This record gives sequence, structure tokens and C-alpha cells, in this order.
Amino acid sequence: MKNRFVLSLTLIVVLSLSLMSFADDSVKTVSVKVKLNAKTTTVNVLWVNMNDPFVRIDAVAAKGGIGQVALLKDIVTGSTNESSIGIAGVNGTFFDAYSTNNPQVQGTIINNGKVEHISNAGSMFTMSTSNKGDVIRPNITILGSTQGQWEWPYAWYAWNINHFYNDSSAVMLFDSNYKGYMPAHAFTGVQVAKGIVTKIQSGLWEIPSEGFLLLTNNERVLEVFSVGNEAAYKMGYKDKNGIDLTSYFDTVRTAVGAGPTLVSDGMKVVNPIGEGFKESKITTDQGTRTLLGMTNSGQLGITVVSSATVYELADIAIQLGMVDAINLDGGGSSGIYANGKYLSAPGRALSNALVIKKLRAYPIKVLLNNKERLFDAEPFIFDSRTLVPLRSIAESLGAKVSWEASTGRIVINRYGKLIKVQNNNKEASIDGLVSVMDVPVMIRDGRSFVPLRFITDAFGGGIVWNGDTHTISLTIENLSD
Repeated sequence: MKNRFVLSLTLIVVLSLSLMSFADDSVKTVSVKVKLNAKTTTVNVLWVNMNDPFVRIDAVAAKGGIGQVALLKDIVTGSTNESSIGIAGVNGTFFDAYSTNNPQVQGTIINNGKVEHISNAGSMFTMSTSNKGDVIRPNITILGSTQGQWEWPYAWYAWNINHFYNDSSAVMLFDSNYKGYMPAHAFTGVQVAKGIVTKIQSGLWEIPSEGFLLLTNNERVLEVFSVGNEAAYKMGYKDKNGIDLTSYFDTVRTAVGAGPTLVSDGMKVVNPIGEGFKESKITTDQGTRTLLGMTNSGQLGITVVSSATVYELADIAIQLGMVDAINLDGGGSSGIYANGKYLSAPGRALSNALVIKKLRAYPIKVLLNNKERLFDAEPFIFDSRTLVPLRSIAESLGAKVSWEASTGRIVINRYGKLIKVQNNNKEASIDGLVSVMDVPVMIRDGRSFVPLRFITDAFGGGIVWNGDTHTISLTIENLSD
């Protein structure tokens, strides 16, 4: 997205020397001397090689849900699953650290391309599907629809996702990622399960596992909903000048909001007040700070620095060769955990973290009509067949997924064409006719996986595999975004 400034020869030499010792490693800690407060000091930098295709960075909420807290170590190690291993982590975005009963997230979190919380103050660090890091200042909004219509009088909106407001005018949206504060309330709840409004009830706090809950007393919003009707939402992305950023965020796998921006395109651009920060602990004071930034060579650097202002932190970022850098949450939240030990231990439990993972297998990229699709779990190969998360691929193809309680089968409906499958079973039903898949539907990382070619062929799509790039290209007609 950006044109990078060329670093000075001296800086390139310093960076090359600091990285040379671990050119073959994906994660390595290096002690580097930098100037801080007119003195030379040593900082320990965790460098992550984002050129390694096996490396992933995820924004992970504590205990698997927004609104909880846990030790950084536990967030990292708890991220290990059948697809990847959590090897390192750093504190993420801001949260209400002083509320033991309600440690609500205060910044933006995006994981696997899905927005889990929003804050339009400050800046955002993003990591693309191709492991390219960036720092930007976007504005994210929630756009709602009913009956498949996105314009008035069918449209609605929400203030945020997975955040409770003690404000009578609030419009709040919650999905299954929310595990936080659930007080008794006098808002009207609109429950939407599998795309259909199922309940409209005062005081409601039931969040569907496959859907969302809207809480509000705004009559203009409530009047568009009726039990039995369709309802959905999507995110809108623009920059601070109103320019659309949808295509940019189509490729964002992970993001955390924090700030201020320290370095952009190799230039120091610190402006905390301009980014909406008002507290002196960010605007002027020295303190313990967490620095995260990218170099031109694809290295992600992370370090914790004591007794620095955000302006001094920007100077350190430039000394480390970073061309894009951001200030993350700091103070007692600052911490880095890597390779089984703390480089810097946080002084408190955290609500979220950026976790560096190592994939257990070479990643598979899926293109649908030439557009990359992100899944909530990694596709994998079993017995020479590519398996993908069933719900994710079905919904990407424009299908709806439901559960047949009487038989325990999963039902996939695309424009009236019905496929029924069952976990750990090769047998499938396509419009009532029995078909046998090459491999069964499998459970992995808590999700059902289906052979990609089977479901694509059943819906009349085309599929091409590129073994050199580990890319699957799907084509299908009548696809709705």
C-alpha cells in the first residue's frame, strides 16, 4: 500500500549485523544498543521472520473470548492446536485493566479477517495474508441489513461489537466471541441465529453460537426487526478522509488497534493528540512501553522499553531499522514471552495478545473467483485431499448451514440444492441421492472439515490446484459477497 523510503547505508549495515546470527530462524532474541535520553542502553528485541510462510501472527483474546483476562504465557501456550504451535507473544491492544469484574477491551481486534472489537481512536497495526505488516489509521463501522436490504428503511447500525455500554442510547452488537461482562439490563435484545431473527425480548442476554445479539432501546433500529425475518451485518472500512479501504482489509488477516503511530514509511510521525489521545501518560510522560514494527526486509521487531516517551520510542524504532512502527499498550501490560520464557514479564493479566505461531504444515491459500478467502481454521491435506472448515467454505460459496437434530447431519443449502453430511462419515446426500466422499468429514480444532473438491463439485464449481504456490483456485457462478 505504501512507498517505502530507502534507509541510510549505516542503518542497513546495523540491521544486517543484528539479523545475521539468526538468518535461518523464524524467531530470535537479539540484544541491541540504542540511544535513549542521550544515553546508550541495551534493549532485547524479539525479531520474527515474516518471510517464513510457516509463521502466523494472530490477535488472541484471553481464554478464547473477548472480555476475559489471563497471563501472557497462558495466552501463548493456549494457542497451540492441531494446526499450529504458539511460540511467542506480546501484549496487544488497550483494555480496562483496573476493573476486575469488567476488563473490557478498548482497542480494535481483528483475527482471521473477522472484526472482534472496534476502536476508531489511535492507530492500527495490520498483518496481511501474505505476512506484510503495516500501520494505518482507519475508521470501521458496523452496517446492518434486514430482508437482504442494506438501505433505509431496512438498514440498521451498531456502535461497536462485543462491548457493553451503560448508555441508554447505545446500540450494541455481540457475537459468540464475547465472554465478558453480562449485567442485568433494560435494553431490548434482538437475537439472530443462522441469519434469522429468533427473539425480540427485554433483558435478553442469549448470544447464539451461530449468529449475534443486538442490545438497544433505539426505536429507529428496533423497528426494522421482526421475528422470522432475515438479518445480517458487515463492516465498513474507510480512512480518516472517507476513502474506502475495503480492498485493503480484504487481505488483512490480523490487526490490533493501539497507538500512536511512531514511524510510517521510514519517517518519524508521532502525533498522539492528533490521534485522539488525551492522557499525559501517552502524550508527554515517560513510562514502560511496548514497541512493534516492521523492517523493509520483512522482519517484525518487538521490544519493551523502560522510561521512554512515545517520541523517544519512535527514535528507537528508527534505530532498529523499522519503517512502520506503533506503540502498543504499555505500563503494567508490557510484556514479551518467547520460546518458553518471559523476555519481559507483564505486571498484570492481559485481555489479549499478539501471538506468533508456527504452522505444522505448509499453508494452503484458497482463492474464490480470484479473491482470497480467510477461514477461522487452517485448511489441511489428508490422504491427498484438501479439507477446509465446512461452515466457512459453505458460506463463502453463498450457502447456508444448519443442523438436522433428528439425524445429527449437517445440512448445506445453496439456492435450494441440499447437501447433507455427518462428522466422521464418508457418506453424503446430494438432493436425496447417496454419494460417497473420498475421505470423511473430520473434526479438527473444534470444527468440521469437509473435502473441498466434493463440496465445490456438488455446487457446480471449478477447482484448480497449484502445487508450486500451494494455492487452490475456485470458480463458481451466482456468488454473492
